[in-house]
Amino acid sequence: MIKFSILTPWLPPRDIQKAIGYINAQTYENWEHLISIDRLGYSVESDDERRRIYPCEVEHNTWGNTCRHNLWGHATGDWILYLDDDDILYPGCLERVAQAIEAEPDKDWGYFAIYLGPNIFFHPPPIGGGGITGGQVFHKRIGSDGTEYRWHDTVHYGGDWDLVYQYFVRVDKPMISIPDVLGELPKHGRGEV
Repeated sequence: MIKFSILTPWLPPRDIQKAIGYINAQTYENWEHLISIDRLGYSVESDDERRRIYPCEVEHNTWGNTCRHNLWGHATGDWILYLDDDDILYPGCLERVAQAIEAEPDKDWGYFAIYLGPNIFFHPPPIGGGGITGGQVFHKRIGSDGTEYRWHDTVHYGGDWDLVYQYFVRVDKPMISIPDVLGELPKHGRGEV
């Protein structure tokens, strides 16, 4: 059974409890949720042993990039999935992703595309030149060729897109694409599932 490492940089004072709730509500249970706190003086409690909290050990907000990079070193899962503190993980998402990975075991990465209608995506897959936001990209922690697919540790990168472009698109690695029909798309705190 595939184990997911879900990486969440928390940028206080934003609300972390919604992101935690989305993970707790998943039907797929083989996950670990790693939270890195991107500001000193804040803490979060969890009674789920699959959830671990780490200080980012920075005095200023890095918009999560350093935190994501550091969390990779604590991850033990087979696959990484990013969930920012303002992102939404849809009900049944991990189940769908696990099924897609098992159906295409030779691929190192994938994209959970939000399909709104015929050839219409909320965020187009990167092959089509669109942007990507957290929670939609998933990839092996260590690729088939031994490559460590790790987030950049600097604020000068745009996060998901730079990692995906460097490791996957530029080298033309085929992706797993999971389209879904969701209608109204709540994303980045602008709605509810």
